[in-house]
Amino acid sequence: MYCDGDNVGIAIGQTSGYRLAVAGGILSEGVKVSSVSNWPDYVFSDDYAMLSLEGLRAYIRANKHLPGLPSATTIAREGYSLSEMDKLLMEKVEELTLYIIDQESELQSLSGELGVILPVADEEIASGKTVYKSHNVDIETHLKAPTQKEERTFRDMASPRSLEASPAALCDVISCDGEGVGIGADPVEGYRLAVSGGILTDDIQVASVANWPDYVFEADYKLRNLSSLSAYIAREGHLPGIPQAQLVEQKGYRLEVMDGLLLEKIEELTLYLIQQERQLTFLESRQ
Repeated sequence: MYCDGDNVGIAIGQTSGYRLAVAGGILSEGVKVSSVSNWPDYVFSDDYAMLSLEGLRAYIRANKHLPGLPSATTIAREGYSLSEMDKLLMEKVEELTLYIIDQESELQSLSGELGVILPVADEEIASGKTVYKSHNVDIETHLKAPTQKEERTFRDMASPRSLEASPAALCDVISCDGEGVGIGADPVEGYRLAVSGGILTDDIQVASVANWPDYVFEADYKLRNLSSLSAYIAREGHLPGIPQAQLVEQKGYRLEVMDGLLLEKIEELTLYLIQQERQLTFLESRQ
């Protein structure tokens, strides 16, 4: 461990402007992003301009990646910010939701023209099996849940050699309260490490995550019907089970929780697409 001005490096040559730079990856029970601006609730605003599906198809054919997302080449060369990628992924999930709702309207219109009723699976509003138990949940209590790992102070973890090498610099950059460590920030209750200014590392590994959303594919999972989903979006301005932009901007979010929510929505979209494919096949058989 060494200090690079106001930044800290662990087994790495340069901190590259990040408050903490770590070579080899980080293992933690969870990671919280303190706040995020411009969370993509804007996708559901009336003035949001979406590509047509034909335009999207043409973009993908030409660029081999989704619009607004960095290419594989860029990611391999530059890496990415986890919080920025979560924003982009949420934006794409919300766009796909709107495409699917529009497709549903077209299927319903076609079924009316053919004089047939679309087959629909059993539907019921709201599952309750989401990572967030309520759409209006105060996520701060969940985000600040203290860990139960063995308590170790910064001096337990740092090598004597690194402390002796530049004690003044370490004291200037790192603060310790006996249970937590702050780098460029005061220690935060309930967190073992608080970093102001960003982290650069090869990988962040979450030790374990409960309630990973495989439950979406269970037989008893109740998927909202698309008309109910459309009404919810029009009323609330965000997806069910996802915290609204104002809450994310004020309180941040835990990366592992948001990843679970993103996967839940992707799996729900998968079920909607499978259902629409079956409905389209049914309509084609009646033409």
